[in-house]
Amino acid sequence: MDPNSSILVDKPEGTTISLSVAQNTAVQGDNVTLTCQVSAAIPPVSEYRFYVNDSNTPLKTLKSTNRFTIYVVQRVHYGRYKCEAWNVVGEGQSNVVILNINGKSLSREIQAQLISLSHLHINMDNAVVWTDHTEPIIFMNSSMVTVRKKVQHDCIVYHCKPCVHCTF
Repeated sequence: MDPNSSILVDKPEGTTISLSVAQNTAVQGDNVTLTCQVSAAIPPVSEYRFYVNDSNTPLKTLKSTNRFTIYVVQRVHYGRYKCEAWNVVGEGQSNVVILNINGKSLSREIQAQLISLSHLHINMDNAVVWTDHTEPIIFMNSSMVTVRKKVQHDCIVYHCKPCVHCTF
């Protein structure tokens, strides 16, 4: 080897993180894959580390893949995610992405409640009360209801129950 030649080595460059869900928003119960990519690294990347919410401790460290999957996401997975790609020279840090979590479709929850009520042979034309947890929120004489978000990222399960002595 020529003593005047040099071997080029460099830490990972152009490190980015991406999420497998559209607009970085998942629905509770979805699987979300985080991918850490680099544009260049000599020698190649030997380790990927994923972090959440500015923690100094990695959420996950991987040696054989640049992908990390969160299975069955819940509201607690909402947060700021970033990754680091490491080789023997150093590390490259990614940008931060925010993973948003929306609640399951209310219509699915409501349909399930209506189906269970219809199995009890309750006339759904009668009055019903809609509750979130134990507090009544809507009284009406209809089995259909439109619920708008009360708060951003609100993921409350709503229940529909027959109302015998309701006044409107």
